[in-house]
Amino acid sequence: MAIDFPASPSTNDTFTAGSITYKWDGAKWIGLGVTPADRLIEGSNSLEINANNDLVWTGDSVLLGTATANTSDKLTIHDPGSAFVSIRSDVASDGNSQVLDFGVGTADRSSSNLTAVIAADIHSTSGGTLKADLVFQTNAGNNISDKMRLTSDGDLGIGEDSPADRLVVQKTNASGDVAVRIKNDTTTDGDATNPTSASLYLTTSTGDFNTFYIQARRNDNDTHFGYADPRDANHVPTMVLTNEKQVLIGTSSLIDTSVASNFQIASASGPRLCIARNDTDTDDGNLIGALDFYGNHTATAGGYELIGRMLCEADENHSDSSKASRLSFYTCTSGSDAAVEKMRLNAAGELLIGETNSPLDDSITGATACKIGMSFGNSIGNYIEMGGTNRTANGLNKLATMRHGYWGGAREVGSLGFLTSSSSGGAGRGSANFVIHTGTSGNGDGGVSGDTLSIERVRVDSGGALYVNTTSNSNWGQTSNSLNTDNSNTNDISGNMCFRSYSGALVIANDADAGYAGIYINKFDWSGSDDNRWISFYLNGALKDSITWNGSNVVYGTNSDYRIKTNIRDFTGGIDLVKQLPVRLYDYIETERGTDHVGFIAHELQEIIPEAVSGEKDGMRAEEDTGNEVMNIQNVEYGKVTPLLTAALKEAIAKIETLEARITALEG
Repeated sequence: MAIDFPASPSTNDTFTAGSITYKWDGAKWIGLGVTPADRLIEGSNSLEINANNDLVWTGDSVLLGTATANTSDKLTIHDPGSAFVSIRSDVASDGNSQVLDFGVGTADRSSSNLTAVIAADIHSTSGGTLKADLVFQTNAGNNISDKMRLTSDGDLGIGEDSPADRLVVQKTNASGDVAVRIKNDTTTDGDATNPTSASLYLTTSTGDFNTFYIQARRNDNDTHFGYADPRDANHVPTMVLTNEKQVLIGTSSLIDTSVASNFQIASASGPRLCIARNDTDTDDGNLIGALDFYGNHTATAGGYELIGRMLCEADENHSDSSKASRLSFYTCTSGSDAAVEKMRLNAAGELLIGETNSPLDDSITGATACKIGMSFGNSIGNYIEMGGTNRTANGLNKLATMRHGYWGGAREVGSLGFLTSSSSGGAGRGSANFVIHTGTSGNGDGGVSGDTLSIERVRVDSGGALYVNTTSNSNWGQTSNSLNTDNSNTNDISGNMCFRSYSGALVIANDADAGYAGIYINKFDWSGSDDNRWISFYLNGALKDSITWNGSNVVYGTNSDYRIKTNIRDFTGGIDLVKQLPVRLYDYIETERGTDHVGFIAHELQEIIPEAVSGEKDGMRAEEDTGNEVMNIQNVEYGKVTPLLTAALKEAIAKIETLEARITALEG
């Protein structure tokens, strides 16, 4: 019960409330008949100043500034404006504290009685400036100790007495974890536009979002890293770690979902991946950067093994003005579990395959040449070079030169290039011929000879014609080796070939002194049931005739299968036609054919058996090269005369047999 004492009492005034009478001693109301004298008692409630001059309340709730209290509250402070509770020290000295204890029992402030403490620790009063930390202590098994401290500088330490940053979380946990958890306690997933998330924002300005954030999203279990406000509809995170163990940079979705790529980068200006060596003292052979590939498929030791590598190394001792480098590529061959270097692109632009040392002296073709080097067997220093200086020899502009290092030096053994003709706009424009050069046996040029290898083997001209060992497309008229590109070895007499693509003609010239036929056709692994055609002749896409093998002889025949014939009947009158055939004795104008030939004259035979003769009497045609009018020679197929001769012979035999029968009858 609250007691309302009279206002402005005089000394020795008395006032009765309930069963107790109080007297004003000039400073305070004293309950009369109460021991000790400095005591206020009403029912079970008492308020006294004890021998230690402490104010002690025993009873129910204490109400300050209000007559109403929550039944569970022991102290209620009320003020129509701001309400304050002050805990103060008389002297502001370093080490002094203002403490609020929480405990059990009525004993002292030992660890066995205190449960928690909130204290303001004064740690500096120099220069009249007061500084204090707010300390929170809890009891962990009769051990009351600091658990959290908010310093005078605004730094918060959890498990740390002297936090050096705004938030320091410290815990000693050997072989364990120390964690800070931000938890969005919900089972709602959200979606890509409005995801359920838990975020950590790091900001360096007065704005809300300008620096960095980490955001875990529930809808796809991905973690986003980025700058600016992730809640913006148009925001793209800087990096995403997906739930499928993928890293996405510059995009929040997979670039190609059909490829199981663990690392994908997107950028509006084209993404780049930079690898740098942070060293001011880089020597020849030092590693600049590497990309390694490992496999762990092993039945014995386990673990990862290097099976592929791409690396960049210094190709000289680096200086401020010169930093030559090379790229090397390593792979693991079958039967091996260790990657070795297979290809190198060095600072000179040389591509070395199976080779690590530069095989070419730049003085031959110039440092601007691209060289592809390789090694095989016991031969090293082999390469193909492209570009560079001194690339013209005997009119050939060389695109690529093949060199061999087996005999020492850098001998040229072949080259690819082109020959150009001048046209409007200057030399090098207009038509061009693609050419392959090689040397004869032992004729490879040495590396110091200036690339003079000049034996042309193959040419494809601007019209698509193909030439082998010749540059002439009229080699049907060749009478000597003058049209050959190689006559250097008299023991190996050469021929040539030209396919005139624009006229569809194949021309083969062969030196008769070589002792070889002009064309060889070989059907190998032949048996009686195999195809027996050597050459088939087509006209407008339809088969007309063939040259075949009948198992014992070559048949130069005309198609005569009954299945392609109709209106078949017997032929008569063979003797009459044979009697009309003018058989001649003649000489050829070309004397090398000999004299006294027996045969037909084409147009005379054509009048009797037209199908045995081609062309027409006195026919002319345009010559292939010049276009001049020349004779179109008629040809005779003597095989077409054979059926007529056979019919005449049969008729003659029949007459002979008839005559023989008549003679026999007369003689009988």
